[in-house]
Amino acid sequence: MFDELFSIGILFAAATFIYFSYFVYKASSSLTAAGIAGVIFFQVMVWSSLLAGILYLSLKIYNSIMESLPL
Repeated sequence: MFDELFSIGILFAAATFIYFSYFVYKASSSLTAAGIAGVIFFQVMVWSSLLAGILYLSLKIYNSIMESLPL
């Protein structure tokens, strides 16, 4: 099961990187260097905050489930 989840994660990361590269390539013709840097920074910050939020919520749910178990 871990191998399948790892494979799906790798596939998602590869697809995201390919799309990001394609988007920057297509948008670069109509943006300045500062605009491209802004787009890259914005995308990195959005994905980072999304992943951090999902990780935080997952840990909060895990901890609440562990605390509710009778020992």
